[in-house]
Amino acid sequence: MNKLGTYFRPGSLAGSALNHTAYPQINEAIKQQQPHLDFGAPGSKGFIITECLTPGLASELSSQGFLVVLGRFKELNTAQSAVAALKNYCQNGQEQPSSQETIEALNANGLAATELLRLDQVWGAVIAAKDQAALDELLYSDTDKLLSLLETEAIGSMKLIDVKDIVAANWVADHCRWGCSSYGTKHCPPNSPTYRETQTRLTTYHRALLIEGEPPTKEFQRLMLRNEKVAFKAGFYKAFAYWAGPCSLCSECKPPEPPLKCTATRPSMESAGIDVFATVRNQGYTLETRKDKTEFVKYFGLLLLD
Repeated sequence: MNKLGTYFRPGSLAGSALNHTAYPQINEAIKQQQPHLDFGAPGSKGFIITECLTPGLASELSSQGFLVVLGRFKELNTAQSAVAALKNYCQNGQEQPSSQETIEALNANGLAATELLRLDQVWGAVIAAKDQAALDELLYSDTDKLLSLLETEAIGSMKLIDVKDIVAANWVADHCRWGCSSYGTKHCPPNSPTYRETQTRLTTYHRALLIEGEPPTKEFQRLMLRNEKVAFKAGFYKAFAYWAGPCSLCSECKPPEPPLKCTATRPSMESAGIDVFATVRNQGYTLETRKDKTEFVKYFGLLLLD
C-alpha cells in the first residue's frame, strides 16, 4: 500500500485530503511524495482514499481531485487471500469485489477510472477523477505500469535501457564452447541463438529491462519466466527473456540426446552471444570476475519489451 503515492507525479497533489480507510499509516507514506496534501483539513477534497465507495463520497471530491478505491480485489487473490475472502463472506456476507465492478460503480457516479493498479501481492487500487484529463496527467506510462507490476517480484534491481546499449559479440561463444562444461547440453550453444541471430533480433526492439538477481540459478530462471509472462499480460506482446546460466529448471533433458522441446526454457544472455560484462557496465553496475568460488555471485537477466 505504501507505493500508492508513486502513481502521481511527486508534489503534484495539493489541498484537503481524506483517508476513509482503516489504515491511517497510509497518510504518512503518501505525504512523503505528496507533501502539499493536508489530511483532515476542511473543504472539498483534492484527494480521497477509501475501501468502499459509499453514497455521497464522490460528491466531496473537487473538480480536479482524485478518488482512490483501495482493496484486495479478486484478481489479486492468492490461495491464502481467497480463503480469507471466503471466510469474510461467510461471517459478514461481504463478497470480495472485482476491479471491473469497482470501475463500473465509479463510472456510474460520473467518474473516470484507471484500470486496476497493483500495489503489492495482495493490495490493489483503482484511481478515479471527475476529469478524464486529470487522470491522463498521471505519471503512468506503459513501462511505469510494468515496473509497478514487477516490483512485487524478488528482484534485486531493474533498469529500463535502450536496446542499442546491449552488446553482442562473436567471442562470447568461444567462452561457452571451450570454457564451460555445459556446452552442447540442453539449450546452451550450439542449441541457442548465435550472436548474429541475437543482433538481428535486437533490431526489432527498442526497450529492454536489465534485471539483477542472485542464486539459486533455478529460482532466478523462474523469476525471469514470470517477468516475461507479466510483461506479456501487460500488453508487451513481444516480451522475451534471457536469463543467466545453463537451464536448471528440470533434469528431463538427457545428453547426448537432443534437448527436449520445452516452452519453459530460455537462452542465457551469454549463450546468445551477449557480452554481459559490457552490457551491465554500460548501465553503471559493478560486475567483476570472481577470483574464487566463495565470492558473491550476481546474476543478470534481460527482458526485451515492445
